[in-house]
Amino acid sequence: MNPTPKNSKQKTDIRSALKASGGKVSRGMQFERATANEDDRTIELCFATEAPYERWWGIEILDCQRSSVRTERLAAGCNLVMDHDVKDVVGVVVDYSFGADKKVRAKVRFGNSARAQEIYRDVLDGIRQNVSVGYIVHKVILESEAD
Repeated sequence: MNPTPKNSKQKTDIRSALKASGGKVSRGMQFERATANEDDRTIELCFATEAPYERWWGIEILDCQRSSVRTERLAAGCNLVMDHDVKDVVGVVVDYSFGADKKVRAKVRFGNSARAQEIYRDVLDGIRQNVSVGYIVHKVILESEAD
């Protein structure tokens, strides 16, 4: 992530705010409905992009190079949860990829529970189009400062 804070004090505030939150932040992304496979209940979603994103402290740009993303949890099959609630599991990450378009995608499989089937059906029907992805910032690089 490469934030652009407005001044030196704000640079310190960014680090303090990230530290206080454990580095946890989130972004909204979208399901890629054209990738849905109803037989195995899978669909792809973009969960990270280098597109600039405005935060209270400036512009955030994630570094989506493979070497910059910690993939251990993805590779282990991390849970797909509802509303950032770790107790509301509706699926699992089965694969992930780094695209030439500077986006990182995950292929997720929805479970067989009534709750998981309900959510998957809403995704297929276009009722749930967006996904909120939480992540932890481990390193911040200041690229520029401006008034």
